[in-house]
Amino acid sequence: MSAVISTVPEFLRVAAISDPEVRRRMWVEQYEQSFPAVFTSYYAGWGSTSRRADAADRAPQWALRVAAREDRLRSAVQRAREQLEAKGFGHAEFDTVLMVGVDTSNGWATVLDGRPTLFLALEMMNDDIGDEVVAIHEAMHAVQLELLGPQRQWSGKFIYDFAAEGLAVAASRILHPRLSDSEYLWFATGHEDWISDCERQRTAIRSTICSLADAGEDDETVNGLLTMHERDDGLPARCGYWLADQMTQDWLSTGKTLLDIATMTAQEASANVTAWLSDARQAQRP
Repeated sequence: MSAVISTVPEFLRVAAISDPEVRRRMWVEQYEQSFPAVFTSYYAGWGSTSRRADAADRAPQWALRVAAREDRLRSAVQRAREQLEAKGFGHAEFDTVLMVGVDTSNGWATVLDGRPTLFLALEMMNDDIGDEVVAIHEAMHAVQLELLGPQRQWSGKFIYDFAAEGLAVAASRILHPRLSDSEYLWFATGHEDWISDCERQRTAIRSTICSLADAGEDDETVNGLLTMHERDDGLPARCGYWLADQMTQDWLSTGKTLLDIATMTAQEASANVTAWLSDARQAQRP
């Protein structure tokens, strides 16, 4: 049975505290302590405790929108779950956390209390179609965690993160069609120049990522390929998302399904990604 944890009611109680100093203290002592596992996980990989005070200061402003966002995202996640089940993913078993964090990351999937769990940070949603794309994207990540299990997870190497992001973008394209590339790759419009830049540098992007196929997921050499870090080599930040999307679209065009890709073993994923990168690096597609 899938569970949904919402931090919104407790957040709203703290947001209503009028004294800023008290609100900052209660952000930790009342709000975060009401969900210790959630916030321990959050600060281990996606949040920053240094931003607590700023988040508490902005809480009254965020409080105007988060309740409506919670309702909308709860529905969006349920739709994504049902759509993935219809695509052959069986009972898409994952839990969901709808939370207000410290404005660092909009969504992610991880294991919480032994369960694959989708997290959505409501303070970072945009109240448009991009929020639904985020829900699908992260639901795909969560379902894959459940499918592969701890012994088969794609983890430890950059190449697995690259493949997983391509899979999640592909899921959003299939389950929420007819949006722009910007909305699938950035969850918002307005990034057409970035897409054009990736297209212009496609050969360099492919070559760089192919050369880093064996790099660890935390290796400094991969910074900026799937994150917002500026790269010294001039490649666009997050360009790995663009190339991973190209790869999964190629795979899908040959008859592979989302389920085929999601259930590759780590060894199969590594071999298939490496083969595609080696071919794509030499291909001069328009």
